[in-house]
Amino acid sequence: MLAHYVPLNGKQVFSYNMQQLDFIFRNPTITRLEVICHEILHNFGFPDLYRHAFNGHPVGSWDIMATSTANPQFPNSHSRLRYAGWGKPLEQITKTGNHTLYPIGSTSGTTAYAISTYNPNQFILLEYRSNSNGSGYDTYFGEDTEEYKYYKGLTITRINTDFRGNANPDGNTNDEVYYYRPGETAVNCVFRPWADRVRATSGHPFRRSPDICSGVIRTSTPE
Repeated sequence: MLAHYVPLNGKQVFSYNMQQLDFIFRNPTITRLEVICHEILHNFGFPDLYRHAFNGHPVGSWDIMATSTANPQFPNSHSRLRYAGWGKPLEQITKTGNHTLYPIGSTSGTTAYAISTYNPNQFILLEYRSNSNGSGYDTYFGEDTEEYKYYKGLTITRINTDFRGNANPDGNTNDEVYYYRPGETAVNCVFRPWADRVRATSGHPFRRSPDICSGVIRTSTPE
């Protein structure tokens, strides 16, 4: 709408969002809140974090801009800061020590850490996902029981600021955001939305391949 002057009650319309009522309310007892949230976040500048070619799933169910759940997940801390200016600058971990993470959605404490790499445009994002954040969102990240779709725990994510989002309509794998997790290290792996679980007691919930960018970017590997 930027190329045209479109007034609405005396105000100029810029970005807008259209939702299909027959899809959002196709079930009279369920509102597709997750779809509304995902699409509205595009108005704030958030890009898609799923590949439009569906040749691999670099984020899976860990971010609302990738795969929506009935009760929405939070966007990751990097995206919130980069695209909407929400939150404080990420706290850097630069030396060995004890560091405490609070769940995303908490109103106090540190909810994300960043660890730099030898590539100035890539870093590792550490977050803690749990339904005990007090917000009413991320409710699927619970205890290690069959009641929950996911397990709460630490997430380890590679961020590459050379790119904006993961859409890659040309079919490449230049992803801005990549979550390390079991079952997703290949470009063309089969997506199993409930298989990317994190067991908080496992000690190493995300066992990565020896190549930190396996299936992501082989030309710029952070070390």
